Amino acid sequence: MSGRQDIHDDSEAESARGSFGYSDWQLYRFMFGYLTPYKSEVIVILFLMLFYSITTAVAPLILFITINRFVSNKTGDIFGIKFLDTISNKVISTFSSQLGSLDLIWLEVGVIGFVYVTLLTMTFLFQRAQILRIATLGYKAELAIRLELFKHLQELDMSYHDRNEVRSEERRVGKECRSRW
Repeated sequence: MSGRQDIHDDSEAESARGSFGYSDWQLYRFMFGYLTPYKSEVIVILFLMLFYSITTAVAPLILFITINRFVSNKTGDIFGIKFLDTISNKVISTFSSQLGSLDLIWLEVGVIGFVYVTLLTMTFLFQRAQILRIATLGYKAELAIRLELFKHLQELDMSYHDRNEVRSEERRVGKECRSRW
């Protein structure tokens, strides 16, 4: 080859940097820069993700406890956690005094069922809040990118706008914003 570099000569270096010539870390740092004004919202989203994960993981445990209690036909401490067991035992004793003919194990299964449905409701609410906040944060970041690009277009020389059609430039700005997210 006569002085001309082949396209594939630097393919190893290019694959290490990524398709835009930047490493993934550099791109992440650049994109997370648009989230810095919204640090508190990002922290809330992370907590919602944590709570959602916890409630999702605890639901099968409650089903496991319920099935084991029904199969073994034993009564007493339901959850194995002193705080929760004292609350559940008070609820069960209140209901058992009012419903004398009902077996104690069915009252315990009812309490566990109520806790399970409450947990599923909390899981739904945490996930819903998380989805809404992430969507809102994404729109805010996209707006910041669009405003920055529009401001840059406004600061360009008039000769640039003479050479390029404004409508096509606006379309490109919109495509760039959508492709980044």
